[in-house]
Amino acid sequence: MRIPMFVLAPAVIVLVVAGVVACAPPRNPTILAAKDCKGPGLCEVDVLVNGCSPIASDDPILIDKRGGAKEVRWNAPAGYVFTTDGIKFSASPVIDPRPGIQQGGQRWMVVVRPNGEPVRSKYRIQLKATSLLGTICTGEDPFIVNE
Repeated sequence: MRIPMFVLAPAVIVLVVAGVVACAPPRNPTILAAKDCKGPGLCEVDVLVNGCSPIASDDPILIDKRGGAKEVRWNAPAGYVFTTDGIKFSASPVIDPRPGIQQGGQRWMVVVRPNGEPVRSKYRIQLKATSLLGTICTGEDPFIVNE
């Protein structure tokens, strides 16, 4: 039995469109607010996971460029831990990547040492699922901003 072309063409188009949509990276519809960490004390940022894309709950993180050293700590969501490259910064003159991973991967900490100049430091978040699959998830690049 032959299937007429006018029946096959729409079916092929639907399958191609469905394949393209399925391969598209998930978009996070959440509009993130800046995290104001200009005051004293530890700056804590929760990490959220959308599909397999970790994101900071706040972006950017704002640090006072005239202030002293500031500790910034990210908290992994339930079911995930930070990898050994958990929070990876592009070259930055003000980020001290130590101490890094803490509490078996539940937390990640850096020290921001402002130098009086405005600096935007891009970073990447990488988590590992604690399930049997242990999937590695890498997110987009949020910022820490010294202003």
